[in-house]
Amino acid sequence: MVSWLLRLLQAARLGAELGLRPEPGTVALAHREAARAGEPAGERQLAELRQIMAGPDPLRGLALMDELDRRGALRFGALFHDLGKPATRGAVGEIVSFIGHDRVGAELIGGICTRLRASSRLRRHLQDLALHHLRLGFLVHQRPLARRVVYEYLRDTEPVSVDVTLLTVADRLATRGSGRLAARR
Repeated sequence: MVSWLLRLLQAARLGAELGLRPEPGTVALAHREAARAGEPAGERQLAELRQIMAGPDPLRGLALMDELDRRGALRFGALFHDLGKPATRGAVGEIVSFIGHDRVGAELIGGICTRLRASSRLRRHLQDLALHHLRLGFLVHQRPLARRVVYEYLRDTEPVSVDVTLLTVADRLATRGSGRLAARR
């Protein structure tokens, strides 16, 4: 079954590369099995994700992943991942920081999920997305990444490696903005 789960990522990659759409039965099956999409080895997931991002239409690949994968949990993760920012806001002159918002956000998410009676799997998934959404950004200055660093990233972010990578890319693209402070990145 694990090899089939890797096919979710391959379907998104091939769909983006060749302009294909998955047929409805494949989409339904992907939704039923999406909770297990993190089971394949992290390096195999990363290899497919790299090909999607380096392919001719990475936005289409990401859209297909959204359609085939854990789209509900990932969307909640995108909504919740920065909940810790208000509690951790600090400033030195014009520079605003949110040091520790990943950990504080994970705690807040745990409380929200408990209050809403979300499943423990969804709670843990959302907390892991909040906890790990900064990790990849901290690695940007180490390019090219050593294999050891890639494996450590995948090991440490398991089982949300693919989702947190997507969230991080989307978050960084969304925060680019414009203006004097955005240009410093």
